[in-house]
Amino acid sequence: MRHGYRISLRHLKRRIAGLGLNRRTGYTNLGVSVDFIQGQLQHSGQLHCYRWMHEKCHQHGLRVRKEDVRLILKELDPRGPDTLDSYLGGASTANQRIESWWGFLRRQCAEFWIALFGELKDNGHYGGGFLDKSLIQFCCMGLIQLERQNPGKFVLKSTMSVFRVKERRLAYQKVRNSALHCCVPECSNSSKFNKEISFHSFPVDSALRAEWMRTIRRDDFNPTKNTRVCSRHFNATDIIVTASGLRRLQKGTFPVLFEWNGYERPVPRPSVWDRRPRPDMDIPDSGSDSEMEVVTVAPDHDYCVIPETGERASVLTEENEALRLQIRELQHQVEVLQLRQRFGIERLVGSDADIRFYTRFASHSHFMAFWRLVEPAVNSKMVRITSAKTTASASSSNTVSHQTTKLPPIDELLLFLMHLSAGLLLRDLAERFCIHRSTASRIVSTWTHFLYFLLGSQRLWIPSEVVRAHLPPEFSAFADTQVVLDCTEISCQTPSSLLLQSEVFSSYKSHTTFKAMIGMAPHGAITFVSGLYAGSMSDREIFKRSGIAKLLQPDMAIMVDKGFLVDNLAGCKVYRPAFLSRKKQMSREDVRQTQSIARLRVHVERCIRRIKENKLFDKEIPLSVCGNIEELFSVACFLVNYQNGPLVKAWASQQ
Repeated sequence: MRHGYRISLRHLKRRIAGLGLNRRTGYTNLGVSVDFIQGQLQHSGQLHCYRWMHEKCHQHGLRVRKEDVRLILKELDPRGPDTLDSYLGGASTANQRIESWWGFLRRQCAEFWIALFGELKDNGHYGGGFLDKSLIQFCCMGLIQLERQNPGKFVLKSTMSVFRVKERRLAYQKVRNSALHCCVPECSNSSKFNKEISFHSFPVDSALRAEWMRTIRRDDFNPTKNTRVCSRHFNATDIIVTASGLRRLQKGTFPVLFEWNGYERPVPRPSVWDRRPRPDMDIPDSGSDSEMEVVTVAPDHDYCVIPETGERASVLTEENEALRLQIRELQHQVEVLQLRQRFGIERLVGSDADIRFYTRFASHSHFMAFWRLVEPAVNSKMVRITSAKTTASASSSNTVSHQTTKLPPIDELLLFLMHLSAGLLLRDLAERFCIHRSTASRIVSTWTHFLYFLLGSQRLWIPSEVVRAHLPPEFSAFADTQVVLDCTEISCQTPSSLLLQSEVFSSYKSHTTFKAMIGMAPHGAITFVSGLYAGSMSDREIFKRSGIAKLLQPDMAIMVDKGFLVDNLAGCKVYRPAFLSRKKQMSREDVRQTQSIARLRVHVERCIRRIKENKLFDKEIPLSVCGNIEELFSVACFLVNYQNGPLVKAWASQQ
């Protein structure tokens, strides 16, 4: 176009290919560049940023893109200089001076050698003596000088491989044996000043090792393989000398001589028999012809010889009985306190109001009736969600353990219902049931999946003949009604993505929501629950996607609101309030029909209110639990049929 020629892109590409022209090529093989950069990282090159490393590649004749160098350094050295903040707040001139100074220091490779020698000192390889300094000067002075003259050049690769401190310890440096010291408190013996004392390590046997630690009397002490106890703390008979001259301890020996006992073993205390004085008894001569007199001595410890001892015994018996009674009372108080401390179903047995508050069941008997329904499946079909550590231990032991928590299954059900019905947080539940927060989370997830599949496997949809058999008198004008449908919404956390916000934003609620369709039979039972959809979806679209149209037959009828324009989707009769349809006012028949439908549709609103009485849905649903919220909502809908009685009290006597 610039020179007055007009050709197509395809023709231009064909002409360029014919002339042998192409984009800039000739870059060095990426593998060669990686090997070079990896070699630079073994010494002072690890302090260079990607720009300086790119310059070094050009100095060595390698043609490589700067972006490729940055990516290679990011993979080979994730903690390199490029990951640190190399700027300071302030004027740009100050930053330029700092960058210039750091660049000069890195080019001279000073920081590398400072870090290297500092690590040698920290690891105990360099003690500061004359011999250590001489060895360092002999081994490294020439290398440092070459490195300064040629910054970044890989000098003496075979020699410098020993300086890879991050990967291996120095192999050429001689490690001196340090002096041994006794670990016993108030003992300063050392092998550096006393060659006559032997030093012994702690035994491997756990019981004997614990006895050593007890006798040493050292708090917060954890012996290592280098911890020693000198021979001064053992008896002379406990030490044996081998043929090679080594001094070893006999098996089962432990230290007994310390500063606090004067390095002497205490004299054993005489027994009670030895300490008790006895009168001397004259033994007659055996050669005497006189008759031997028999001396009768009162037996020792005969406490019932005098009346005072008997009175004392009766007093002790009475005190013993009083103490036993007090012990029984204290044991009862402890049991009561333990029951109050740990939350469980036993604590709620005597209060139907508490049962209704925490579980939404009408009474304790209703709760136990539901428990008896699900208890057989709990012991046979429940699949528990456990931690990875528990799963690994169970798989290694080849044993199947159904109970992974200390709570009984009925208390786990109570915990789940308290989370759903009362909206209690997991931390609050963990404190109430004396378990960890992660354990409470796994219990909630386990019971959510279990009840979703257990209650969801039961047939909710009721045949038309059963519905008509239990049809309330209020529906006599609409006797063929199979289900009353309506949609409901629950608030959710606003996502950060604008696209997701537009999808889940509800213009009706003016908030981001999830939307579901609930179906109720005329007598008040929930017979259909759809999945959760985005809040922006219309009632017609949810009706279409929910699959309820496959359950409807031509002889049935549905009762819906004005938003359900599903006449061509339902395949059956639709009872819906009439529209004005460009009329000035509705006819008498339309008004009466609208009022009749509104009086009956209010029951599905009351049924939805029972679902939303679960306090979990009062607040915004976090996006972190969106994976389980559909199952939780479905379980809440299923439980309504078990937790509550008929919507209208008059229907209870009729049914």
